[in-house]
Amino acid sequence: MEVAPLEKAAFIRERTAFSRALLAKLPEAEREQLKRVAAEAKPRNAVVNTHLAQSKVELERVRARNGMSPVETFAEAGLLNEKLLCGHCIYVDAADIARMAQAGVHVVHIPKCNAASGRLAPTSGMQAAGLNMTLATDTQ
Repeated sequence: MEVAPLEKAAFIRERTAFSRALLAKLPEAEREQLKRVAAEAKPRNAVVNTHLAQSKVELERVRARNGMSPVETFAEAGLLNEKLLCGHCIYVDAADIARMAQAGVHVVHIPKCNAASGRLAPTSGMQAAGLNMTLATDTQ
């Protein structure tokens, strides 16, 4: 289900019966929307499931808008924690990886998307940092 950016915070309220929020395009949401999602997720102990640092375009848009990486933006919003399940993480650097590991984030590695994008996620760096990782498929 694709959710328009302004509906994201409302969506989390409607879909938490199993303490899970499916929010596919959060990285490009406005900072205030991200903070609202974090505020809604916390009292519900909800897992926030999103794509993060999936593309160069996303990275550039988030940096242009916020002056920081998608990972830093999530940290500022209060979303970078042990309840964050983030797919892809292809465009993260060493500082992002360290921040994610310290926060207890879970990374969903999707090799098929790596192959399609022509860039590999830095999985060895993620493993070395102690990030919890799993494998998944995507709709490509």
